Amino acid sequence: MFTRSSPNHPTADVIPFFEDGWYHLFYLSPIDIAGDRLRTTWEHIRSRDLVSWEQLPTAIEPRDQDVDRDAAWTGSICKIDDKYVVFYTARDLQRSDPQRLSTSVSIDLAHFEKADWTGLPAPSAPDWDIQNWRDPHVFQTGDGRFHMTLSARRPTVDDERTGVVAIADSDDGYTWGPARAFYEAGDTFCPECTDVRKIGETFILSYSTFSDRREVTFRISDTFGERWAIPQNSTPDGAWWYAAKSLTNAAGEVISFGWVPDTKPSTSGRRPAVTEDRTLWGGDLAIPRQLWMPASDELAWRLPDSIRDAFGERVGVEFHDRGEDRSLGKGKVTVGTVDSIARVDLTHEFDAGASLTEFDLEMEGQGRVSILVDVSEARDRGFSLTFDAATGIAVMRPFAPAGHADALHVDVVSHPFPSGTRLHLDLVRRGSVIEFCLNDRTWFTTRSSETATSLGLLCDGVALTVTATTARAGDDS
Repeated sequence: MFTRSSPNHPTADVIPFFEDGWYHLFYLSPIDIAGDRLRTTWEHIRSRDLVSWEQLPTAIEPRDQDVDRDAAWTGSICKIDDKYVVFYTARDLQRSDPQRLSTSVSIDLAHFEKADWTGLPAPSAPDWDIQNWRDPHVFQTGDGRFHMTLSARRPTVDDERTGVVAIADSDDGYTWGPARAFYEAGDTFCPECTDVRKIGETFILSYSTFSDRREVTFRISDTFGERWAIPQNSTPDGAWWYAAKSLTNAAGEVISFGWVPDTKPSTSGRRPAVTEDRTLWGGDLAIPRQLWMPASDELAWRLPDSIRDAFGERVGVEFHDRGEDRSLGKGKVTVGTVDSIARVDLTHEFDAGASLTEFDLEMEGQGRVSILVDVSEARDRGFSLTFDAATGIAVMRPFAPAGHADALHVDVVSHPFPSGTRLHLDLVRRGSVIEFCLNDRTWFTTRSSETATSLGLLCDGVALTVTATTARAGDDS
C-alpha cells in the first residue's frame, strides 16, 4: 500500500482524478528534503483498486526559466476538449505576487507540457491579498459550467484570520470571470487545498488549515454556494490527517486522500512535546477513506472495501492478563469489572508492512476503556485511545513523562461515540503511521516514534467484552 515513493521523497498534497477505471493520484513531493521542503514537483501514480500502485513519470517539475521556478504547488486536473488540463499554483519568490495560477496540458494523462494560458483568475488589491492566491480546484456542475475555488484571504493588518474560499466561473474552462467570495471561513489565516464534491443533492466543501489548527474542515449545502452549514463530523480527524482532497469513481463513491506529516528528528531520545512545532511539511499518504452520508446533516468516512479485502486471513488476537500473568484465550474475551482495573496485552503481528486489527467492543459500566499503542512499561511513551462511557467522548492522547511539557496539551483528537452500544473499530498500521476508524464514521490518526510495537487494553470501572482479529496485507500491496 503506497505511502511515499522513497524514504527521501515524502508525499504531500494529493490531487486525485478518476477515469476509465483508473485512480490517478498526482501528489506534491519535495525535491530536496534537506533544503526547502516546499520546493515541490507533481509526482504521479495510478491504481485499479487503491491497493497496488504504478509509478508514472513526473507530471510537473519547476524550472528556473518558468513561472514555477520555486515550486509547482497544489491544484487540480480537469478534462477540457479531450485534453487533460492541470491548473496549479506556480511559486516564484522573486515576484511581489509569489503565487500565481498556471496550467499544464496532456493528451494521454501521462506526459504533460506547461502552457501559458491567459485569462486565469488573479488577485487584485484592495479585494484580495496578493501574497496568498493558490490551490485552484476546477470542477463542473450539472449545467456544464466550470468553476474554480481558490485559497485566498482579505488584505488586512489588524486581523490575521481573514481566510476566504474564493470562486471564479467559466463557460468553457479557458476564459474566467473575476473571483468572488464563496465561503468566508472566518477562523483561519488561509483555507488551503479546497475541494467541492456532491453526494445526492448535497454539495460538500472542504478546506484545510495548516497555519492554525492543522485539520481538515467540511461544510455542506443544499444549494450551490449558498448557506453553508456545519455537519456532524465536520472535522473527521485531527492534526495528523491533512490536505484531504477527493474524487468520485464510476460507482459514485467519493474517496478522500490526505497525508500524515513527518516529524522532526528527536535530539533528546523522546517524542517532541505536543506543544512544540514538531511536524514537517509532507510525509506519508494516509489510507484512502470513503466519504458517505448516514444522514442529511452527517458526514462519515469508512475504509473502502477494496482496501479491507486486501488484508489476508483474519486471525484471532490472543489476550494475556498482566495482573495474573495468564492467557485469557484468543478472538473473544470478557475482561474487567465495573469496580476494578484490568490491563491486558494483545498478541499481534505488527511489522514494517501493513496490518489491520478489527475490534468489536461492548462496555458495561460508566468507566473507561483504553486501547494502548506502543505504550512503554512506565507509561511515559506511546498512545492511548480512550472511550469514556460517562461522557460519551473518545480521545486519543500521547503518554508523556510526569511533569513533562507534553502533559500540558495532550488531546490529539476527540470524537463523540454512542455509549451503551457495540462499537466497531478498525486499526490500520503501516510502519509508524497509526489510523483508527470508529464505527465507519470518524478517524483518529497519529504517528508513533517507537521502534518496538505493542498493543494492549486498559479497563477502568468497565466490564468489557471484546472481539479482536488481525491480518496482514498481501505481499503485492
